[in-house]
Amino acid sequence: MSLTNYLALPGDSTAITGWTVGGSSSNTNVIDYIGSYWTAQDGSRSIDLDGFNTAGSIFQAFDTAIGQAYRVDFWLAGNPDSGAAVKSVQVAAAGTSADYSFDTTGRTKSAMGWVMESFSFIASATSTTLSFTSLCTTGCSWGPAIDNVSVTAVPEASTYAMLLAGLGLMGFLGRRRMRT
Repeated sequence: MSLTNYLALPGDSTAITGWTVGGSSSNTNVIDYIGSYWTAQDGSRSIDLDGFNTAGSIFQAFDTAIGQAYRVDFWLAGNPDSGAAVKSVQVAAAGTSADYSFDTTGRTKSAMGWVMESFSFIASATSTTLSFTSLCTTGCSWGPAIDNVSVTAVPEASTYAMLLAGLGLMGFLGRRRMRT
């Protein structure tokens, strides 16, 4: 796939490794897969979640452990070209969702102003679907932009408590040895 400025992707597309574009394949421009059109947060590509007059979405399913907490980190900006100044996206997984907004006022394609955001969920199945959906309702051609998505398992609080207790004990023993 050749990508310079951007590539308009239809619904059901799997052109972005590991992700599926939401929507019907009959809509030929659901999201834009950005190349050099603007400065990505990391690397050379990012995603505009609006296509041509369409609020788009992307999603992926991955293995999870039931009851395990996960944190999704992602970078958010917005297409500064036109449309509403505030671009909004909903992130959802395991029956939990949260909305995030980005104000493009004063932003340019070379100074996007990327901001890191985090979303947490607890897995309720052995496979979880993570989705990012534009919340645009009118004039949806310049949407929220996302980049550099990562998912990590979050240790339980008791794990941190045990780690701190172990470190405290080691410090106490080390201090005790120094005195003898």
